Amino acid sequence: MKVVHLCASDREGGAAKAAQRIHAEVLKQGHDSDLIVMRGDGRAKNVHLANRNLIGRLGSRVPTILDSAVVKLFFNKLPGRAWSPGLVGCTNLSSDRRVREADVIVLYWVDGGFLSTAQVQFLLALGKRVVWRLSDMWPFTGGCHYSEGCYKFRDECGACPQLQSTLPFDPSFFTLKKKTSWNTENLKVVCPSSWIRDLSETSRVFNGVKHHLVATGVDTTIFRPNFGHSTHRSETERTSDDKKLKILFGAVNSLTDWRKGGQELRAAIKIFSDNCSSLQKYELNVFGANDEALTSWSGIDVKYLGSPSLEAELSAIYRSADIFVAPSKEENLANTVIEALACGTPVVAFAVGGMVDLIDHMKNGYLAKPFDINDLANGIQTVCEKIEESDDLAVAARTKALVSFDQEKQIKKFIDVLEGNENAA
Repeated sequence: MKVVHLCASDREGGAAKAAQRIHAEVLKQGHDSDLIVMRGDGRAKNVHLANRNLIGRLGSRVPTILDSAVVKLFFNKLPGRAWSPGLVGCTNLSSDRRVREADVIVLYWVDGGFLSTAQVQFLLALGKRVVWRLSDMWPFTGGCHYSEGCYKFRDECGACPQLQSTLPFDPSFFTLKKKTSWNTENLKVVCPSSWIRDLSETSRVFNGVKHHLVATGVDTTIFRPNFGHSTHRSETERTSDDKKLKILFGAVNSLTDWRKGGQELRAAIKIFSDNCSSLQKYELNVFGANDEALTSWSGIDVKYLGSPSLEAELSAIYRSADIFVAPSKEENLANTVIEALACGTPVVAFAVGGMVDLIDHMKNGYLAKPFDINDLANGIQTVCEKIEESDDLAVAARTKALVSFDQEKQIKKFIDVLEGNENAA
């Protein structure tokens, strides 16, 4: 089987991680596999930069800028939101031998200047099997990556709330209209979470398309607890200068992306600090943010851990933490949460999106009422207290990752879909 994977990057964000992991495992299983990207270093085996068209030759960031230009010039888009009309693509896929020879084409995160909606239609019209792994909602919306509770994509977009538009025929209307003309006869959709599957199945674009639920997986030999059979960092196992209970928060642009819940965490930490009689024994660790954004946290000591890119570095960060907080306001299936669980680190999050697939309330973490910062603060306090009492939450976190999110198991399910197995998950 010859497989070609298409993703905007091989290094930036969760989609890039998934594409890299799946591509590597398909190769390991003995299939021909190539990953084509718009941006990346291309150092991994069979990873290639896309053949560039005229726009693409202007620079790897230029297509992204041009694709969003119409939105930025004419509409007052809400800040911190990813929004792409899919007007611009940087590559000539029609001239790419790997695409022409592939038995299966796999799409990941392809907008933002990599593939236009017209180029997606070209791929779908080739008559090959196409599998689209949903990294977010963009493939079936009028341009937003997360809809913030808007369901216009089920019928007709226009007057887009994220563009703060009152026009019925704005870019969201035309983007959705183009997507509804796609030929989806040979398309299958892979959904990492039950949340995004339910949304996609009811969308105007993918209604009637076969959907498969295949979770994101992580390498549980890399993301693993530190020691023996125990996953809890007991007092005797802490170093002399590592006595504090560490509360960890992190993601790409963790404090500037509105969706990641940085402001909600800041408010919850203030409540936690105000109600904590022994605040000196806690420390907040943050990765994936600019250290300048870490000022004015109420009372608690804060340590900035940078933006680690290597999995071994990330694993060490999760292992050093006692609790991971993921206050996302909208989320598919967060890599950070899976990675934390695999390292035996319990997670506190709002009960939104794919978080309910990951966290079993009071067993391997805490699911707070959506956007209730008091309940989020209560979750942090509750989990901190429980991990000091026993290893139960930590052991359950590791077990959940091994059973439901082991990379090898999940990618085998994904390969079943690639091979056309109708009984695949």
